[in-house]
Amino acid sequence: MSALHAALDGDELRRQLTLRGMTASDLARLAKVSPPTVSQALRGRALSPHSVRAILCALVGVDPLPGSAALVAAPTSP
Repeated sequence: MSALHAALDGDELRRQLTLRGMTASDLARLAKVSPPTVSQALRGRALSPHSVRAILCALVGVDPLPGSAALVAAPTSP
C-alpha cells in the first residue's frame, strides 16, 4: 500500500454503520463519495486520504442509535 493511501477496518466500519442505523448507500451520500468507494472501504481496500477523511467525518456526524451498542456485538479475536 502506498503512503498516499490508507485502509479502514472493514469489519469495524460495518459495525459503526450498524450502530448508527446506516447503510453503505447512506454513508456514501453523507460522505459525498461514490458507493463503490464505500464498498472498497468495507472490504478493507486502500483509499485516498480524501476518501478516508470524508468517510470518517460522515460517521462522526451521526450519533449512534440509543441502546444500539448493547445490541451489536463487538468483534471477537480468533
